[in-house]
Amino acid sequence: MEHKSPNASNFWVGVTTHKNSLGLLAMLAALLFLWNIFQKDKRGKIIAIVYLIMIAYLLNGGGHTRSSTAIVLIFIAVAAYLFMGKYKSRPERLLPVIVGVFVITLVTNVSAEFILGAPIDVIISVAIGKDPTLTGRTILWQDLITLGKRHFFLGYGYEGFWTPLIMPDLKEVSGGIHSWGPTQSHNGYIEVFLNLGILGLIFLGFVVISTFKGAINHCYQNFDYGRIRIVLFLIVMLHNYSEASFTKPTRLLWFTFLLVAMNVPYFKHYSSESPVVSSLKRKII
Repeated sequence: MEHKSPNASNFWVGVTTHKNSLGLLAMLAALLFLWNIFQKDKRGKIIAIVYLIMIAYLLNGGGHTRSSTAIVLIFIAVAAYLFMGKYKSRPERLLPVIVGVFVITLVTNVSAEFILGAPIDVIISVAIGKDPTLTGRTILWQDLITLGKRHFFLGYGYEGFWTPLIMPDLKEVSGGIHSWGPTQSHNGYIEVFLNLGILGLIFLGFVVISTFKGAINHCYQNFDYGRIRIVLFLIVMLHNYSEASFTKPTRLLWFTFLLVAMNVPYFKHYSSESPVVSSLKRKII
C-alpha cells in the first residue's frame, strides 16, 4: 500500500511496519511449514521447503539486518517439538518432564546469578560477544520497575503508562540515559506490571497456568495438536522476555496466545461409515 507523507515523498508499507514484526510473521510461517514437513503425509513438502528458503532470506534481512530473536525462537520451537515427540506413546509423562526442565532451568539461572553475579542469558551474551544489557533493555527494566512500584497494586491503568505525562518521571529515574526514546518496556511481564500492577500479573498468571494445563490435557486427546499448542505457548512466553506483546490487541503473538489459550472441547472425527454416524443417520431419518 502506498502512503503519502506530508512532505509529498512516497514510501511503501508491506504486511508489517517493522523488521521485528516481519520476523515474527516469518517465524510463525516457518513453524507452520516445518510442521507440515514433520507430518507423515508427503504432499506439499517440496512447496514447504521452497517457502522455508524464502523465509530464511527474510529472517536474514537480505544480508543487511537479521531477526535474531525470531531465528532463536524457531530453533527452540523445533527442538521442543522434536523432544516432546518421544512421549507420544506415553503422554502422561510429558507434564513431569516439562516441569522438571523448567525447575532445572530456573535453579541453574538463580545459581549462576548467585555464584557468578549474572544470569545465564547475560553470561551467554558476553561469551558470544553480544551486548550483556540486551541493547540497553536490562537497564531500562530496572528503571521501569522503580516507576512501577509507585503504583504497585493497580499500575498506571490499561495502556496508561507510555504517555507524555510519564516521560519526565522516566527521565528523572534514569538520569536521561534512555535517549533512544523507548515506547514499550521490551518485556511483556514488566509491561503488564506497569499498566495493571501486581494484580494484573496475578491474573495473567492464572491465564498462563490455565493455558498450559489445557494444552497438556489436549495431548491426551490428540497429541500432535496438543504438542503444537505447547510449542506456541513456549514461544509466546519466551518472546515476552525481550519484547512486549501481552495485552497488546494489535500484536501478532498476543493473538496467537489467545488462540492457544482457548480450550475448545475435543471432538473425535468419525468417518461416514462408522457405527456412530450410521446410528445418528437412522435416528434422524
